[in-house]
Amino acid sequence: MRTGWLAVFTVAVVFAGCVNPLPAAHEAPDLTTSWRALLGPATDRVVVQVHYTPEHVPYPAALTTLADELGRATGKPVTVQTPIPMPSTGIANHTVADLLAVHARTFTLGAPLLSGDAASHTAWLHVLYLDGARAAGASQSGETIGLHIGSLPAIYYFPKVQHLNVVLPPASWDLLAANDEPVERAILVHEAGHALGLVDCGVPMVRAHDDAQHSCHSASDGSVMTALVGGLQGVLELLQDNQWVPYKFDADDLADLQAAQASFQGGA
Repeated sequence: MRTGWLAVFTVAVVFAGCVNPLPAAHEAPDLTTSWRALLGPATDRVVVQVHYTPEHVPYPAALTTLADELGRATGKPVTVQTPIPMPSTGIANHTVADLLAVHARTFTLGAPLLSGDAASHTAWLHVLYLDGARAAGASQSGETIGLHIGSLPAIYYFPKVQHLNVVLPPASWDLLAANDEPVERAILVHEAGHALGLVDCGVPMVRAHDDAQHSCHSASDGSVMTALVGGLQGVLELLQDNQWVPYKFDADDLADLQAAQASFQGGA
């Protein structure tokens, strides 16, 4: 059973899925909603805002892991705000338009959350724990556990895997239920990696480590950016074969992020 969230996490360092193309209307995002803001010198802190629907209270430990990895990736102090309850969306299968709408009506950027100089130097991420599932017809539809859309700061997580449009044997559902928290932490960090532009999806690679069959994903099964943490079947494969799901950025991921930050400092 999940425990309640007791306090704001403010730490020295602060969702599984694929990257969905951003609709044309959003092709010129503000820098505070892109990977450049997370890594570049224009911001000196990261704030993570979290909303959750009924029965989907986040695991505090999963958000702590997100904090640790996001901080390790950016080198910036990160704050996870107290998770905020929100009503159910009432949608069984969320389209991109649905997801954009729920982000727009729940996300509060800047004041009154922060004000003045603090707000202007802050990069944001918005984590939404939703009921229902990802609409059919999309990439990895039917089994998508998490999603990051284009340059938005939003990460979508669908905690109730039983809602997904997938038929599995009872033993598989039992395995997922027994690993609820480890799966959640892996999804959060994986989607944060997409928000960071990892694996040649914004941030260039120092050394080739991309999966030729799955863009924006790592060829290394030891990285949280592996495509296996990109859907329900992959997560099950990892649990069945390895009894764990990777939840950290690997050396190649970190080298790419460090090189990207150095390029900012060099004026590239």
